[in-house]
Amino acid sequence: MSLVFAAIIPHSPSTLPGMETPGSQLAKTRAALKDLEGELYVMQPDTLLLVSPHAPMSQASFSVNYAPEFICTYEDFGDNTTSLRLHGDIELVSKIREYADQHAMPVNMITQPELDYGAAVALYHLTQHLPAVKIIPVSLAQLPVEQHFQFGAMLRSVALKSNKRIAVISSAELGHTLTMDAAHGYHPAGEAFDKAVLDAIKQGDLTQLQSFNLELAESAQSVNEFRTLVLLSGVLSNAGIQTNLLSYEVDRGSGLLVAQFSLI
Repeated sequence: MSLVFAAIIPHSPSTLPGMETPGSQLAKTRAALKDLEGELYVMQPDTLLLVSPHAPMSQASFSVNYAPEFICTYEDFGDNTTSLRLHGDIELVSKIREYADQHAMPVNMITQPELDYGAAVALYHLTQHLPAVKIIPVSLAQLPVEQHFQFGAMLRSVALKSNKRIAVISSAELGHTLTMDAAHGYHPAGEAFDKAVLDAIKQGDLTQLQSFNLELAESAQSVNEFRTLVLLSGVLSNAGIQTNLLSYEVDRGSGLLVAQFSLI
């Protein structure tokens, strides 16, 4: 079965119910997230490989979270009642570890049941009708961009050898300096970064991301988001894909993108 679905999804808390930013209801983003959830439901994945730029990160190795159960809470966003509990996929994690050892890929195994908000927001939107889906959270590393691509390609190799239906979700926003009210202030690099990412997606060639100047991502305050997208490009490498850019909006100075990749 292997890899059946891939997507980029924003993790802005503004997309959660009751968290609308005054003056911006993010109607396009919310509609796109609903459509994406429907597309994922149709594919009935067994396991979600979830990459978040806010997950625990180590200096010299990627991290794979092999907790048997995960919990997502939303108390930080004023919701004291909603929570998600999802199971890990120990079997697939063991395959990732085995493959990493065989190919000298620096991968660290961690156990952290409570997920970061980048993962929690994404899972809220995607798993409402997939309560039995299993989760493998994956973390970035303080390593060169090229190694993030290689790690993504490794995950793809593991998925292709699996008999499970696997989806890969990149929880990432784009530039964080798009407006004067952005937390990091305005910088034109934010617009340039977003345009470059959107152009690569429209052209169906995410490998272009590897040629980006890292300084551009740094000026856009989006280095880890950039690494997340490069990792996804590794997952999708050597595969024919159709891209569907479902929505792009700006909220509080950050670019919110919803995009789906269908393997052909």
